[in-house]
Amino acid sequence: VGGGSINLAVTGDSGGIDLGAGLNAGNAAVNLTGPGHTLTLNADVITAGTPILIDDSVVLGTPALIALDTTNGVPGGANVTITGAVNDDLTPSGLVLSAGAFGANTLGGAVGNTVPIASFTANGNTTAINGGLVNTTGNQTYNGPVTLGTATTLAATAPTANIAINSSLSGGANGLTINAGNDITARGSVFSGPQ
Repeated sequence: VGGGSINLAVTGDSGGIDLGAGLNAGNAAVNLTGPGHTLTLNADVITAGTPILIDDSVVLGTPALIALDTTNGVPGGANVTITGAVNDDLTPSGLVLSAGAFGANTLGGAVGNTVPIASFTANGNTTAINGGLVNTTGNQTYNGPVTLGTATTLAATAPTANIAINSSLSGGANGLTINAGNDITARGSVFSGPQ
């Protein structure tokens, strides 16, 4: 696909979107919209430096790892945004967001508030956690600065699970709770809660 955008929308009382095959959109932006519905991700969504927007809640399907990646051949990337909650189905799946050197990852809803996902990795210029929760059974890795839009819990529950914040984390006045079964690593400054 060259240029423009790919738009899939759910309206009214129709069902959600089930993305069963990989979507390599080239330099077209991807907009998957269906507020009040659910998008099931069973494959990666990849672009070459153009944004990915999922304006919907998300359920991760059967693959062990699912990527939303805007850096295919374009290291600068673009924004990756999910406005709704993200949960797993009965088959454990991890999620990787890659917004590149210039793009921002944004989580508008909680992650794992109903069913924890297997793992979470965020690569980008910034990652905004605005849903108050990232709950995984396995590792969480944040490569790039993190901001909190509300009081937030990062939880990685397996006995071997690690949480690594490899840059700064800024929560402003929002509280932060981190629980990991194994190691918690912060390689940059962490400011959160009342100052």
